[in-house]
Amino acid sequence: MDAETEKHLSAAREKLDREDFAGALRHLKKIREVDANTVEVLHEMAFAYLGIDDLDDALLCYDAAVGLGNADADLWNDRGFTLLEMGRPEEGLESVQKALELDPRHYASLCNLARAQLELGRNEDALKTADKAVELNPLEEDGVFLKAEAARRLERREEAIAAYKKVQKVNPHNLQAGYRLEQLEQYMRMNKVRRWESFWERWSGLERLPFVIGFLLPGILLVALGALVPTIKGGNIMLFRAISISVGIILILISAAVMMSGRGKKADRPRS
Repeated sequence: MDAETEKHLSAAREKLDREDFAGALRHLKKIREVDANTVEVLHEMAFAYLGIDDLDDALLCYDAAVGLGNADADLWNDRGFTLLEMGRPEEGLESVQKALELDPRHYASLCNLARAQLELGRNEDALKTADKAVELNPLEEDGVFLKAEAARRLERREEAIAAYKKVQKVNPHNLQAGYRLEQLEQYMRMNKVRRWESFWERWSGLERLPFVIGFLLPGILLVALGALVPTIKGGNIMLFRAISISVGIILILISAAVMMSGRGKKADRPRS
């Protein structure tokens, strides 16, 4: 690389550090005019294009760079990230897998692999990959957040809550983690209430106790008394027996109807 190229490359990197992506591209394009086959320059150009949200040109640069045959893990990972941003998770997954073949402990590639797996619905794989990223660098929020997302999708809510809380400790300004955490904690609170209500409805029966005492028990007693009347001497036995049993049956039917109507209303309640 000659002195002029070095000068433009140095200037481009300074502008990239200041997030002056358009300025960096001007210097990089001047280098490309005389040297179109430099992986280093193509990589920097792709980064600059990402900075101005030009994903198509960024991908063209990455493709040209990896086509030269000496791409490293960073390059394959950045290409995979770009494909994910373009909504092409299967291709992005393949690219970050190539990065991990070159460097199995490449943290950013593990995070992008987990992200691709989530987008493809491979939640179990995503959780395993995120665990590897967290084990590699437990203080970085990206891996922990991806672990939380995978656990949430797998309905492992307590594990997800713990991970979201850890994200917030690392970065209190992560609004998405805060929102997800609030959602999950509210769900857990409501689920406890629903479980208790369900238990109460199935086992307590206390809300129907007045009807049991007021109708069912007297009904049973009257029917039993009517059945025992033939053993009692004196009085109008047949009339007393008929009245006692009839009233008792009516009370039993009333209590049964009340209990059945209560169950029907509970069954009709909407479930969240």
